[in-house]
Amino acid sequence: MKIKLNMNTKKIIIILISVILILALSLWALNRSRPQPEDDGTTLIPTGIVRPTESVVAGELDIVNVNIDNDEDVSLNQIIEIEFSKNFNMNEIEFLINPNTPHDINIEDNKLIVNPVDQWEAGTLYNYTINFPDDPQKVRLYTFTTSGPTKKYLPDTQPEGLVEDTLQQQKTNDPDVYVANNTPYESNTFSVRADFESSTPAHFYFTVTPKVGDEDEVRQAVRVWLQQLDLSDAQIDSLDIRYE
Repeated sequence: MKIKLNMNTKKIIIILISVILILALSLWALNRSRPQPEDDGTTLIPTGIVRPTESVVAGELDIVNVNIDNDEDVSLNQIIEIEFSKNFNMNEIEFLINPNTPHDINIEDNKLIVNPVDQWEAGTLYNYTINFPDDPQKVRLYTFTTSGPTKKYLPDTQPEGLVEDTLQQQKTNDPDVYVANNTPYESNTFSVRADFESSTPAHFYFTVTPKVGDEDEVRQAVRVWLQQLDLSDAQIDSLDIRYE
């Protein structure tokens, strides 16, 4: 049985994240023929396909290409290059990456260039998103995994308060991405996983598998878990939760 709670019109993404630690996370491989990242971090010509795949409306600002999407074994100093349909300024977009790693952002004509200040974390699944403040429903989410052994826990190397501020922003603006970054999750009552719905509005949805026969108990346990993630009732009701 599938039940869809009230969805707000906002979204995707992050697709880690974010943390989704997200990110949530996921999404999803449309083009594996793009060039492999250079060890010296040299910018590559973007050949990836935007995900979710949508037609770019003539005259509207949107993403037409990225050089990293769903790639694995990405160099720790790899540049992220995002090509837009036209020239833009930073007031028209918002770039988020999860886990949040210190990075520099520059605009070159119609391209956004993102460089790690030091390096991306080794063996880490990253989700990065582009939000469009003037169109909350248009969110673009991409993922990549860096080279190196997978780490269970990431060292806390962020400036004080930066991670907390980033997570709070994600929780407020993109609760589905935030929750996806906290899946898969399992308790004595249920397990839950995140998947991505590419149809408009693109977003993460959550499939709950009950472990007990009492449906009300399962629903209550899911709500308590989401409240423990510090989500408001309105944010919880905006999520697309489906019960098996």
